[in-house]
Amino acid sequence: MTAVSAGYDFACALTGAGAVFCWGDGTYGQLGNGEYAVSPTPVAVMGLTTGVIAVAAGVQSACALMQDGTVMCWGFGGVGELGNGMADVMSPVPVQVDGLTGPATYLSVGGAPCVVTATGSIECWGFTADLALTAVPVTDLGQHAAAIAIGGDTPSTAFACALGAMNIVKCWGGDQDGQLGNGTNVGASIPVASANSDMGTSVAAAVAGDFACEVASGLVFCWGQNGSGQLGNMSTTSTSTPVAVSGVTGATAVAAGANFACALTTAGAVSCWGDNTYGDLGNNTTTSSFVPVPVQGLSAGVSAISAGPSYACALLASTGSVECWGDNSSGELGNGSQSVSLIPVPVSGLMGATAISAGWYAACAVMSAGTIECWGDNDYGELGNGTTTFSPVPVIVRGVTSGASSVSIGQESACAVINGGAQCWGSNNLGTGLNETVLTPHQVLGLTSGVTQIAVGPLSACAIVDGGAQCWGSNTSGQLGNGGAVDEFQATPVAGFP
Repeated sequence: MTAVSAGYDFACALTGAGAVFCWGDGTYGQLGNGEYAVSPTPVAVMGLTTGVIAVAAGVQSACALMQDGTVMCWGFGGVGELGNGMADVMSPVPVQVDGLTGPATYLSVGGAPCVVTATGSIECWGFTADLALTAVPVTDLGQHAAAIAIGGDTPSTAFACALGAMNIVKCWGGDQDGQLGNGTNVGASIPVASANSDMGTSVAAAVAGDFACEVASGLVFCWGQNGSGQLGNMSTTSTSTPVAVSGVTGATAVAAGANFACALTTAGAVSCWGDNTYGDLGNNTTTSSFVPVPVQGLSAGVSAISAGPSYACALLASTGSVECWGDNSSGELGNGSQSVSLIPVPVSGLMGATAISAGWYAACAVMSAGTIECWGDNDYGELGNGTTTFSPVPVIVRGVTSGASSVSIGQESACAVINGGAQCWGSNNLGTGLNETVLTPHQVLGLTSGVTQIAVGPLSACAIVDGGAQCWGSNTSGQLGNGGAVDEFQATPVAGFP
């Protein structure tokens, strides 16, 4: 024996002849002998009877460095530890690692595998490399996330998009209507760059819809489903690549509803386009528009906008008041009624707000004191006030007495950044490790600090944590961006956003 390496509950040894033997727990195939069974004595790893120069054992997998510089791995590959392009798999026999740019000269596994190549490149796969399923150079491991958004309304269309610090927009999840923006209609379980991804400053994914938009150099670009003219380019033709919204300049932010969208300009003005069935466009009509139209009374002074499926809200900079317009069947306009409004109306009694979020049937605002107030539907406890009684006027979220900096509300749940951590309430997507309903905020597991933004959809949620992106909830369409398709009840890293 010339070397030995110990994993979590197994070990492997290298002989002088270049063969590998392992012993201990083999439940996940980590002994490499073709079986999923425990062995108290050493067993030969299949195919590795000669030619091995190094062996390293990880948590539930192991790898061997061959004389020719290739790497073979076996055992558990839940997050790409085997490096063969697959996740959520196990292999009881060695498989070759793909993607190495040259022969490997040094191997390390530990929690996840890395090698040094003959050219000096450090290349990793699995958890260490943002869940890369094949080897990638450390210098190419992605970008920090600056903003994140979730869209879609069904398990098959759910998707998410993130904006990186280098102004690159990447999307993942369902793509039936081209909502990933990369020129295809093929879903992706890891982020793919949109075709207009080199200069974005803001990104929005449609609430209950299958399209997305970004702000780039003061212009707005949208892509995906366009049956109601929600792409704003004077047509109803869907597209899988970004198209410019007609007539918008000086844009600073964009918000997307189910079949309409709105833009905010540097002058603090708001304009909207697309479906107008419920007065979504706020221009005192119910006539849809394939190009932007001004929202009545909001020609200046707005600092933030947010859209629900068929309504929208604006935050006024001077007073911190909030005005909303559109559908109001669940009291989501917050003005004490359930009547549709074709023009903006003030949210009752709300002053001093610093951030807003419009969800499916309810909305929330962060107040200057760091508290949170919500209004609208409350069937699943999404108002966070300890009840399931709807309220057409704002109610205080219980337990949040200070420290809140941002909030996001989805279909049945809401989450907020509070003192740098993430807390959620309502039904599903809570990240607490259990699929449960809670009527007041609860801590998201593992996200107690470093959280700067959070986004909640109907089926999943995502957060920016220390510059990286993490998601949890349903993963039917790959909307968690971790390369798999398994639902997660606590936060899991998004590939490509370290």
